[in-house]
Amino acid sequence: MVRNTADQTPYPGPARYETGDQDRFFGRDHLIQQLLVMVRERPVPVLVGPSGTGESSLLRAGPIPNLRTTPTARCPIRRRTTAKPGR
Repeated sequence: MVRNTADQTPYPGPARYETGDQDRFFGRDHLIQQLLVMVRERPVPVLVGPSGTGESSLLRAGPIPNLRTTPTARCPIRRRTTAKPGR
């Protein structure tokens, strides 16, 4: 009997995917390709989504690893979060 460990399963549970997880992040190839096209063709591409829907994981495990190895990337990657009250 083989046990599944966190290193063997593709889904990290509630943890987010990171840039080193691109091999385990699958099923979003079309979205990743769309984002890569947007980054290369638009001056300021923006990914927006409700909190908790996976937009950060999509960026970290999707286009960011590709853009780090592609010399044609024209824009820096910046993460912007909404301001929290009292800060």
